Amino acid sequence: MEEWGPGTYQGSPTIDMANRYFTDRHDMGNEAPVSFQPDVDPRCILQNAMGDQFVHLEENEVYYYESFYNNGSPRQVLTQSNVGCHRI
Repeated sequence: MEEWGPGTYQGSPTIDMANRYFTDRHDMGNEAPVSFQPDVDPRCILQNAMGDQFVHLEENEVYYYESFYNNGSPRQVLTQSNVGCHRI
């Protein structure tokens, strides 16, 4: 793990964030592409933007926890679903 430190922009502290949705097809090794989750790409824009050069792999996948109360006790559930996108 790397120690975290803030970045700077025009002399002000910043938080650098990124999310890598795609992996270059040449770097995928033996991994199989996976579909985007519906909440991430409901209109298949990311799916269609990949073209033939990029893929979306398990390592690019983001998992979301949903928190809710059940009989007064909080519960967290890992949620993930598949999406049916078609390239245009």
